[in-house]
Amino acid sequence: MSKSKILKFAQAAALILILALTVIFWPKLKDMSVDDFLAHTSANIWVTALIFMIFYILKSFIIVIPVLVLQIAVGIIFPVPAALAVNLLGMIVTLMISYYLGRFTGRAYVEKLIKKYPRASAIKDIPSRNEFVFCFLTHSMCLFPMNIIGMLAGSLDIDRIKYLCGAFLGSFIRVVSVTIIGTSAMDPSSPEFILSVAVTVLVSIASFLMYRFRRRRSGEADNKK
Repeated sequence: MSKSKILKFAQAAALILILALTVIFWPKLKDMSVDDFLAHTSANIWVTALIFMIFYILKSFIIVIPVLVLQIAVGIIFPVPAALAVNLLGMIVTLMISYYLGRFTGRAYVEKLIKKYPRASAIKDIPSRNEFVFCFLTHSMCLFPMNIIGMLAGSLDIDRIKYLCGAFLGSFIRVVSVTIIGTSAMDPSSPEFILSVAVTVLVSIASFLMYRFRRRRSGEADNKK
């Protein structure tokens, strides 16, 4: 069996597992009020954290699931310190799994995958001298699926320490702000919610502009050679 088929099998298995968990837990959850649900999860915080870590692992195989949904859900359910711990750990797990999936499948498969996501086509060419900066900026922009960036970095054999440090630092502010969006979601008019949304948007815009600037500078440098 080819590596791409193995990955597709793993993705299908992850999707089936998510659907199975939904079928199992939905009958118990559909009649719960929000307060009852939050009280139940608070009383079983370690089990709930474990369930979310499983979802983070499954999300690493399925690109179409936005990581923001998980991060906001964690923020709604957990108090701020616990929510930050779960989301940051989940982010590290997703970053590493995506990276090693890229190493496993190779660049040919990743490039085929990128063609399905036009926005991600801009990240195909990574200047080797700017690996850390690339990983930092692409993860702070919220424009590209985290899975694809990680898989591309792995397929190009980017140093895993540079990748993980750049990706973690690039994602850190966004993860914190999105988590607080979740913890304050019940009161969208609160200063915490408004400030967190503003920080998320401003960091994404600033990172995008910096990324475009560095790409332009890199292109000009290559043309002069």
